[in-house]
Amino acid sequence: MLRSSSRLSNVDYALRGKLLLQAESLKKKNVPIVSLNIGNTEPFGLPIPSQLQEEMIQYFRQGKGHGYAPSRGIPQAIAAVQEKYKKIDVSVQTEHVFFGAGVSELARIAMDALLEKDDEVLLPAPCYPVWGAAVALAGGKPVYYLCDEHAGWHPDIHDIGRKISAKSRAILVINPNNPTGAVYEKVLLEQLANIAARHQLVILSDEIYEGVTYDDVESVPMSMLVKDTLCISFSGLSKIYRAPGLRTAWMTLSGKTKEIQSFVDGLYLLCSLRLSAPALPQYVVPSALSTDHGLKSLLQSGGRLWEQREILMKKLDMIEGLSYVKPKGAFYVFPKLSVNTFNLKDDEQFCTDFLLKKHVLLIHGKGFAWMHPDHFRIVFLADRITLGKAMDHLTDFLKEYRQE
Repeated sequence: MLRSSSRLSNVDYALRGKLLLQAESLKKKNVPIVSLNIGNTEPFGLPIPSQLQEEMIQYFRQGKGHGYAPSRGIPQAIAAVQEKYKKIDVSVQTEHVFFGAGVSELARIAMDALLEKDDEVLLPAPCYPVWGAAVALAGGKPVYYLCDEHAGWHPDIHDIGRKISAKSRAILVINPNNPTGAVYEKVLLEQLANIAARHQLVILSDEIYEGVTYDDVESVPMSMLVKDTLCISFSGLSKIYRAPGLRTAWMTLSGKTKEIQSFVDGLYLLCSLRLSAPALPQYVVPSALSTDHGLKSLLQSGGRLWEQREILMKKLDMIEGLSYVKPKGAFYVFPKLSVNTFNLKDDEQFCTDFLLKKHVLLIHGKGFAWMHPDHFRIVFLADRITLGKAMDHLTDFLKEYRQE
């Protein structure tokens, strides 16, 4: 029997795992499914901004982006990213910018370049699963620190301190956060930066949702705060510019960048081995970074994303046995179900039962490395009517639901 590599034994991506396959099976039987499982903007009528679409067409007609790009990225895109950081008084050298096919690819590249076998990376729990996979596939060990639901899902500083060991190499910060929707305050980020500096750990800062915040909450880039250790920041076009299909993201190195040339050479080697990130979309990065392309209008009171968040919270407030932390950023809420009320033992089974009964696809908390069977993630990208109906289905379902 031909078996898959043992390296995959501890790797999971529930967002496109068993639940999605079950949903696809139902669709083949002409069962309509409301998919609230993934932050993919296009299916919900949130297209790439028209200006960026038109510019890509023009560049393509001019013969741009038809071939491989330079391994790190095209010069115009790199310069635009450098300028973005310069505006927040962060210096990023040209050779410290790398483009990739989404943050997912760059996470793999960064972990492959950084880790030796059994090196540890501190990841938040709950956590976007790509990061745990990237660490494991690089031969490292994911060590999960607690994010405290009672403190707005902010990282537990004391738990981080307890879990740092001689094998620790890095701390991951996801801000704004997926799956909780938390946005971390500057004071907390400074504490994280100080811990990393004290132990000389690399800060990995996933900022793909930077700027996607509500109620005038500000998301502070870690690169502004990290001075005494290396900061590796990740961002891209996927969320801010509603362009996940373009697979265009960037990784930057800042902070303490002395004596890292070997690491930089490793990143360049890995970027060269995959030849290049998608070339055409890189040409619109300068234009993308020049304005928000309508994002603020979606996030402000009365805007589409703001309204969808409001209807979701209104519906959730009416469900007995369910609680949640108000999301301040991103497109997600991570509700908690009462274990006693619903006799919960398996969160994946809960999501499976709900899918089969009400035809709404959600993702269980275990898929985000959450250790208890009581949470699940809802994506609120769907329009208000669709989202409202889906939550009405959840209300009806939970009235009678009890696990065996």
